[in-house]
Amino acid sequence: MSDTIFLIEPEPNGDEIIEIANILKSKGFDISFTSEEIRLMLRTKKYILENGITNILSTELLQEETLPDNTSRDVLLNVLKYKLLQINATDKITIIDSFLYPNNPDSDYEDFFIEIFKKEIKSCAEIEIITKVNRNIGLESNLDCKIKQINPNINIIHKYSDEFHDRFWIANDSVGLFIGTSLNGIGRKYSIIDYLRDNDVTDIVNKIKKIL
Repeated sequence: MSDTIFLIEPEPNGDEIIEIANILKSKGFDISFTSEEIRLMLRTKKYILENGITNILSTELLQEETLPDNTSRDVLLNVLKYKLLQINATDKITIIDSFLYPNNPDSDYEDFFIEIFKKEIKSCAEIEIITKVNRNIGLESNLDCKIKQINPNINIIHKYSDEFHDRFWIANDSVGLFIGTSLNGIGRKYSIIDYLRDNDVTDIVNKIKKIL
């Protein structure tokens, strides 16, 4: 019962609280009052005394998003757009995905791609896409046209390489995401989306500059 919070409705006035306290006292109970802040501090102190400060310091905040298989398109869109919002691509968005232009895309793949990156396409001056040479050139051309329809002034840069196996989305060459699977297959199998560490982003950006 220590974590239970009791509410009284309607809220009693001071005299009524004193009357309630006296009734409880007559039955062997003691009632006291405190603020939520003090209650939180007391619970934190109790936790530290019971578990030790290292238990708190060693706890890691999990920031990855897991996508179970057969996740709906609406859920996928919300998760991907939210993650992109967090990395905040204002000038440039880099998409690294060897299978971004599959030979047999889903019927809604083009619209799915545009819906995910619509904010970035509108706001960024440059979109850099790195994929393998062996790609669906027709799909690539179609997506370029749709991107230009949203932002005629955006600079679309295509680069081709087989050096990258994993998929990354990087904003402004400074922050990024790791994507567990390509867009055409996302939601079909269990995958993870996670934030990249700053030094990993730096390594990837430097690799791009070195080989492309």
